[in-house]
Amino acid sequence: MSLSKLFALGLFALGLITLVPVLGVSQTSLKPHPSLNLCQVGKFKEALVGLSTALQTNEHKSDAKLWNCFGLALYQNDDDKGARKAFENAVKLEPGSAIYRVNLAHLLLMNRKINAAQSQLKEALRLDPAISQALYLSGVSDSWEGNFDRALRTADSLILHHPQLSDGYILKSDLLIGRLRLIGETTGNQSKAADVLREAVSILTDGKAKVRETSEAAKLETELSNKTIFADYLSRTPLMGSSAPVNPEPGVTPLKVTYKQKAQYTDRARTAGVQGTITVAVLFGSNGKVLNVLLIKRLGYGLDEQAISAARAIRFDPQQQDGKAVSVVRLVSYTFNIY
Repeated sequence: MSLSKLFALGLFALGLITLVPVLGVSQTSLKPHPSLNLCQVGKFKEALVGLSTALQTNEHKSDAKLWNCFGLALYQNDDDKGARKAFENAVKLEPGSAIYRVNLAHLLLMNRKINAAQSQLKEALRLDPAISQALYLSGVSDSWEGNFDRALRTADSLILHHPQLSDGYILKSDLLIGRLRLIGETTGNQSKAADVLREAVSILTDGKAKVRETSEAAKLETELSNKTIFADYLSRTPLMGSSAPVNPEPGVTPLKVTYKQKAQYTDRARTAGVQGTITVAVLFGSNGKVLNVLLIKRLGYGLDEQAISAARAIRFDPQQQDGKAVSVVRLVSYTFNIY
């Protein structure tokens, strides 16, 4: 499996970014099929055989919830073609279900069918203007297309309708940081970049005061802690690349990277034809360990997680200031090309 996937009851999250197919509710099933229970607890592989058999019978072939569950199970087994057909069947059987349209949109988005995905999301939001999953995915898809202004408006709408959820605050803070690539990622716009990071921290701080559910609060706290570290650093010190400067300051022995692991391509990114460069800010600790990683420029499709993993595996000799090891932040890039 190329992407890390976490399932809770009726909710599946992937990470900006975080994507959210859900089980939904069917009105067509008089007697729930046992496979639905397996879907509800995330046992999709175990549910596949029973679903495949049930959907060939007259009793269940028109059950939209079973088709939706089948789509999730196929997606988990990397059968995107089969999953798309299953989700399309669920939507056809229950065109008024916003959730089924969201799941179809998620699959389309992960296969870079942006226009088709946005069409499904638009209809889902027409059916339910406050549905959190559709708002989140709309923001994600716009950000991947570089439409940050519209994505930010969607994030604001998500926060307005669901102030108790962490996703809106995290999405908005990530979108603001993502805009750094539009104003320059290095020292050219240092004060602007510091302002953006402080604004991202402010948004997360506001969310912390409103989010109460334990797991949601914990997710928000992790994001807040990480971004605060980089905001504080950037307010004092310019960002630089990981390579040693040509003319270091007196008394400084620059950071020296001794090993940089290659970030792995994901199957879904390759299938979708995604390529480009991911930029991360890395806090290289005085103790010789990578302490924190912050995504600056993203690509999605599981590649962001691969870049973070590779960055955390970097080995280095810490920077020295007057003979003493010090912690520094440097920009590191990972390029993904399809050959």
